Amino acid sequence: MTSMTGSTVLLPESARHMVVELNIPGIRYETESLVRMLLGEEPVTVTESEHTASEEQDCISVTGETMPEGYRCRVVTRFKHNTREGCAVCQGERTAIEQTVCRLIYRQMTELLGHGLPWGMLTGVRPVKLVRQMAEDGLTDPEIAQHLTEYGVSPERVRLSLDTWHHQKDIIQCRQPWEISLYVSIPFCPSRCSYCSFVSHSVERTVSMVEPYLAALLQEIAYTAKLTEKAGLTVVSVYIGGGTPTTLTAQQLQRLLAEIRNDFDLSKCEEFTVEAGRPDTIDRAKLDVMACNGVDRISINPQTLNDTVLETIGRRHTAMDFLRAWDISKEYSFQRNVDLIAGLPVDTPDSFCKRLWKWWNIHAAPCMVPATDRITCIDKKVRWMPWRMWAIRCRKMPVNTMSISWMTGIP
Repeated sequence: MTSMTGSTVLLPESARHMVVELNIPGIRYETESLVRMLLGEEPVTVTESEHTASEEQDCISVTGETMPEGYRCRVVTRFKHNTREGCAVCQGERTAIEQTVCRLIYRQMTELLGHGLPWGMLTGVRPVKLVRQMAEDGLTDPEIAQHLTEYGVSPERVRLSLDTWHHQKDIIQCRQPWEISLYVSIPFCPSRCSYCSFVSHSVERTVSMVEPYLAALLQEIAYTAKLTEKAGLTVVSVYIGGGTPTTLTAQQLQRLLAEIRNDFDLSKCEEFTVEAGRPDTIDRAKLDVMACNGVDRISINPQTLNDTVLETIGRRHTAMDFLRAWDISKEYSFQRNVDLIAGLPVDTPDSFCKRLWKWWNIHAAPCMVPATDRITCIDKKVRWMPWRMWAIRCRKMPVNTMSISWMTGIP
């Protein structure tokens, strides 16, 4: 129930949600992603109509208009009965408008919340891509750092981004200009994880879209292959990601892989990966299809081995489903990758560590898994001291049986 103070309606915290009235086309994804990152678990509704929120609701109103001097963006944010507003003029190109709106929202929301985010207003999972683009445009490290600071990125994350870029640069520069990596997206999942920021859809809600999407994708693959050949480019790696590519049936997966093999020259391809993400989507029929079509690496990603955490984040498989999939995959010659995320909701350092050690002792160490198999631990709460200590403990695990890739600072 709501309580009344004079004429002001006060909503209890459990009933709060943010309404975003977005009246500029083409910028919904980045805008919504930013608001969701800032508010965490608070529900967010995006509408393309004005004045849909009641006076007591949290609301972000975004409008724009063309002016002689450029495109004028205006943002008004109301949060817990406090209001901020601001305007900025930019060029009328979509990216410029998107960045201007997100900068205004971020500035207003951080003032109202009283805190910012380590990665500022950057969304997605590849902040170093932006650093690379700026470096290749000729910007120096101090200039890049200044740009990142303007995005609200913390000094620690600025240093991390630059350090990561300098490590990646040597690898990238080993490649020839005509060598390319092919990425194919299957944007469907059995269910949507609560932490996910990728463009993906629950297959239960969008099952009717899978076949039309695949048909269009096969046409695009054929067209892209012709352009690649015409441009004299060489494919050196293939990665099929998503979403969850193994959401496709074995027959659909066969059509996809056959199209890629038939259309592209893969004679110089060094790695062909399928992200077999959800353990509950893996079976022998799909693994047979992948093995017969040249796939040599798969990624099986339970994200956690704690069933309570899996349920909390919206996954519909169990740790046993992962162990079953892992055992089946051992019958093939795939290189295998396992992704685990530390710091998920309701998880603890002790719980995470105990389950990882248990799986390691039972399913990894006795098998003497080759070094090409690896665990990638993505720490979403590395700033917490308990998780830092957990990282130190995990690094003591024997690397002669399986290499551990430790990724920190992921937004």
